[in-house]
Amino acid sequence: MSLRDRLQDPRLRRCGLCRPPVLALVVLLGLLHGAYSLTPDLAPALRQRAFLAGSVLLAVLLAGYWVFWRQLFAASPRPVEGSGPAEGGAAGWGPDYADAGLAILMIVSAAYFSLPNRLALALIAAFVLGHAVLLGLGRLRVSLVASGAVLLVAFAIVVARTSIFHLGADMLPVTAWADRVFLHGLNPYFEDYTSVTPGPFYYLPLQWLIYLPFVALHLDLRLLNLASLLGVVGLYAWLWRDIPRPWTGFAVLLAVIASRPATEMVYQGEVWPLWFLVSAFAVALLRGRLVVAAVLLGLLLACSQTTLVLAALLAVRQLRAGRPWRETALLGGIVVVVYAAIVFPFARGIGAFIDQNYIVLPHLAGIMSERTYHNATTQVSLLNVLTRTGLIGLRGPLQFAIGVTGIAVLALRPRTTAAAFLAVCALTYLVAIGLNVQVWKYYYIQGVVLLFWSVFAPVGAPRETIR
Repeated sequence: MSLRDRLQDPRLRRCGLCRPPVLALVVLLGLLHGAYSLTPDLAPALRQRAFLAGSVLLAVLLAGYWVFWRQLFAASPRPVEGSGPAEGGAAGWGPDYADAGLAILMIVSAAYFSLPNRLALALIAAFVLGHAVLLGLGRLRVSLVASGAVLLVAFAIVVARTSIFHLGADMLPVTAWADRVFLHGLNPYFEDYTSVTPGPFYYLPLQWLIYLPFVALHLDLRLLNLASLLGVVGLYAWLWRDIPRPWTGFAVLLAVIASRPATEMVYQGEVWPLWFLVSAFAVALLRGRLVVAAVLLGLLLACSQTTLVLAALLAVRQLRAGRPWRETALLGGIVVVVYAAIVFPFARGIGAFIDQNYIVLPHLAGIMSERTYHNATTQVSLLNVLTRTGLIGLRGPLQFAIGVTGIAVLALRPRTTAAAFLAVCALTYLVAIGLNVQVWKYYYIQGVVLLFWSVFAPVGAPRETIR
């Protein structure tokens, strides 16, 4: 039997996770989750070899995704008639055992590698036993919903039982410090922050301002992380009836949330609000709401330097689509006004602010992380491969080249669907961030989130409007 015949096998076509774009996303997620789950317990020398192996695999995966991106991510997903499980109704496409199994596997592995052995084994045994009963009864939907509930309860318990000042990470303490400084009428960008972090203060204004109400009300900042997580799930639920395999997408979304880089950021990081905004931006594009997308892009640019990729690629898509110039000018103006309204109050000269926060401080952070943590060889990254092969001089040119590649792909396509656009953004971002002077595991999740929304885009392309 040929490969083509095998791909047409009805049993394979019924498997939501077996669709090539879904499988590609799951493999990437599995690589990141597996590498960062296994390596902490390894001896230093073995850990570096594992990171190098993971980096080589990442390079192979991303190269393959770019070569076959049109086959994997550019085509709109369509249901296959007659291939849905019996329990999937009109909106249907109920889950299969692979969907439920993916969520269970990710949650079990996250618990095993994150908790003390005795506690982990006891919780895993209870979790697996409960799901074995549900799967034995064919209650696949209940299994997936239960997996989501367990994740949420686990996060709530961790947040309630741990202090942000005893996590080994300075992200939330730095954020709280910036908000307290602001509440005292001072500008955090011109105050002494060395009491909370030895590194530079390079957060853009919205990244810490978004937590301001929680600091002002003396609430745990991580409540916003939980709300952002629920917000991402809520956005997916909003699109539910238009997604070809919604239960498969829900399983993959749970896998993303349960992955090591994303899970840790719920209780010790400040990037879940960013990922929610990225998701909201993606959904706005998928729904054809260009004004909403422009507002969100302005917020994203005021939140993180990494979102410059989205701005550049969206500008190319808008110009290449041949839409009225007044519309393009209006959308660009909205982005600039939203960004400026948030950033200008903290800048003593926009040129100096941009130079300091987009060039000088990120470069300094990269130097410090390399000197302190040997970042280039202790992470899964394309930078790791270049460092080990003595080709580190190619880092800058390659990072520039991937940006040009993303722009060229969009410029050569007169009409790029929102889903295909998100795929180009995701792949461009993943390669660019893998070549960054500073790479941490959670950096990749922004690209994974964009790829998720591309893969599980709703069927049909609504007319894009500036209403």
